[in-house]
Amino acid sequence: MRWQFNPKFRAVIFAILILGGTMSARAITQEVAQEGRVDIPPPPKSKLLDTKEMTLGGRKLQGTSYLSEENEYVLAHYYQEFFRRQGFNQLLDQYIQKTTYRQLKFKRETETAEVFFVPKKEGIEVSVVEYLEPKGVPAKGDWKFSPQDLAPFSPKEDQPGEDLAIIPRPAKSVRWLSKEQGKKTHLLYVSPLSIKEARDFYKSQMEQKGWQFQKEVSTADALRLYKKNTGKSVSLPSFMQGGGDLNQALAESCSLYFNYGQDKVEVVLFPNFLNNEGSMAQIFYERGE
Repeated sequence: MRWQFNPKFRAVIFAILILGGTMSARAITQEVAQEGRVDIPPPPKSKLLDTKEMTLGGRKLQGTSYLSEENEYVLAHYYQEFFRRQGFNQLLDQYIQKTTYRQLKFKRETETAEVFFVPKKEGIEVSVVEYLEPKGVPAKGDWKFSPQDLAPFSPKEDQPGEDLAIIPRPAKSVRWLSKEQGKKTHLLYVSPLSIKEARDFYKSQMEQKGWQFQKEVSTADALRLYKKNTGKSVSLPSFMQGGGDLNQALAESCSLYFNYGQDKVEVVLFPNFLNNEGSMAQIFYERGE
């Protein structure tokens, strides 16, 4: 099942959503052009969605996103051939764990490019990330971000998509994500509620909607069990300068499970580690037969 509890996956899922370029439809980032940099073309049969400038890890970035009518396989081949002709080596071709998001990664000397393909009802959203990794400069995975750096990824208004009428939503919350894929829907909300308040809200409001509460899984308990069974600990590297502690946020998070006939929902709650205010709620819904 898509949301079968995996503590290591839950440990990184919100970091992937925030930094991996899949949380919003405006997630493609391309570093401001510099002399000698490869000029990455737009995908075929596409239209421009958005362009913006931002700063991440002290680097100036320009964000751009496209929506293409082509299928994923044509688009992947298009970029694989483009980067091969430009002298890049392909380092990665994978689906980000438990999602339908495909990621390609290419490298040429100090220049790295990543391409993401996100299925949409209207086509394929193509996201490209291009950045430099000169010797002596921290690699992408070691960049340190401030809350101000991540502000462009912290929407103040609902992002495109729809709520589910059968899933309650906290007052004053902001919808950061709404993804539908077949019988499955993934939602992400940020609200001013504390973890305890959010837990109480979903337990009471879901029951009022007719959902039957099944169980609650504390991430801290799951991590202790994981360590007991495997001898391994799960720890997130810090990418924040200021803001919240990811490992503390992880320890305070929990998952709530509900059934409604054959429909199933998991609600994953964790602190808003970007600014230490309120909480985040990820909703994984699967419609039954």
